[in-house]
Amino acid sequence: MTYAETNTNSRQINNNIFQVITTIQDYYTTYPWQKTSPTARYGYGINIGNGKILTTEHLVRNSNLIELRQEQRGKKIRAKVLIADPQVDLAIIQVINPPDNWPQQPQQLLAEIKLKSDLTILQFDNTYQIQQSKAQLIKISMSSLPNSGFASLSFQLLTDLNVNGEGAPVMKGKLLAGLMISYSDSTRTGYMIPYPVIKRFLEDTKQEKYTGFSMGGFMWMPLIDPTKRAFLGAPHTNIGIEILRCDPEYEASKIFKKNDVIIEMDNHKIDSLGFYDDPEFGRLNFTYIIKGHHIPGETIPVKLIRQGRKMEVQLSLTHIEDYTSLIPENTTGERPEYLVQGGLVIRELTGRYLQSYGSEWQNRISARLVQYYQTRNMISSKKGQRLVILAKILPHAINVSYQGYANRIITAVNSRPINNMADVFRIVHEDGGLRRITLQAVDIDFVLDKNELNSANIEIMNNYGIPALKYQKTIIRTSATTNNTNKQLTLKE
Repeated sequence: MTYAETNTNSRQINNNIFQVITTIQDYYTTYPWQKTSPTARYGYGINIGNGKILTTEHLVRNSNLIELRQEQRGKKIRAKVLIADPQVDLAIIQVINPPDNWPQQPQQLLAEIKLKSDLTILQFDNTYQIQQSKAQLIKISMSSLPNSGFASLSFQLLTDLNVNGEGAPVMKGKLLAGLMISYSDSTRTGYMIPYPVIKRFLEDTKQEKYTGFSMGGFMWMPLIDPTKRAFLGAPHTNIGIEILRCDPEYEASKIFKKNDVIIEMDNHKIDSLGFYDDPEFGRLNFTYIIKGHHIPGETIPVKLIRQGRKMEVQLSLTHIEDYTSLIPENTTGERPEYLVQGGLVIRELTGRYLQSYGSEWQNRISARLVQYYQTRNMISSKKGQRLVILAKILPHAINVSYQGYANRIITAVNSRPINNMADVFRIVHEDGGLRRITLQAVDIDFVLDKNELNSANIEIMNNYGIPALKYQKTIIRTSATTNNTNKQLTLKE
């Protein structure tokens, strides 16, 4: 390749890279009637043609304004979210009015890679010129994404560059290898969403309806204890994982039973830690079979052991929408439903709520909530089940005996068991008000004086600037990955 050709390729790649600036405004988690002050996020996106930019979902999540800037150009270009999927942290944004100099050649994707491959990370410096640095691929794994509760295929890189924004493109030659999603300056390593995930995402967005990525609809655990393996009839060799529970809304609940031992999936042996040998990337968690090699609606063979007997079943794969989970992530930043009565702030638990306590949230919040999130966040025991919590108590004379309680699971309202916030609203409406709540693992019920409740509510609204004592919504559920998500039909406040 001549110098002129190399220079032309570099210029084309540089023209395809954009700085993405988003203005974000979230709802407070413990004061869900109130919005935070606007903040800005800075990251990157890359041109994929037809006025569309590929970037990370987290960068554009819950954004009020999206603007783009090209290399060495001060003018900003407005854009809007076209489609976003928090389960793989990818999004496509559409430029509203592309300028005349819009790049004509979309960025092309890499097709294959090996460990220890040399890569290049591109980003803007403080003069808005493209800065590049060498990186090396050091690990391929199924990893939890840093900004949502989902796992996806991730590549870990070692680099000498301080990455200054998520979505920074990672190149191998003139081809896109992935987009950066996190970076640690202490270890000089970062993670990126790699080209196989991007390819699958882009292919899906071209369909009439975006289907998302596959899931199995069950929870599992490694099976390494030899005594338990013998009890379940698992092989003596290092093979097989144990089924813990299945989501009642999906097909897995019809074919799996608790304590089933999966030994093979889609003709790949699964070891006792849940790994298999992937033909392209080597040893990976078996969930990549489901999420990386298949799409929702496909069926794959599964060999298992049930009470010592070998059998084969057919698992129908599905796409699990966030709102069906026991603890939804609420990555889209929807305003949560809530009820405030006598200073008791009641709402459903979400991953977003937990993570609002900061990077060390596991140590700052109720251990019981952490345990629920870590062991069964996506799998409910019955359809429509959520965790309703007493998020906070706003101090007032009517609740003086209960102040200090927070982040506790509510199991009953007015002595009637509840399954979700819809039950709370229904019971309060039928009973003409909130009279008492029952908390999990608390010996006494919290009782509110019905004669004082109305006047106390008025004082609490005035003291704490609460515009409405409840927010209840009626919605149509569409795909949780499009910009038409969760259309509101009526709002009840």
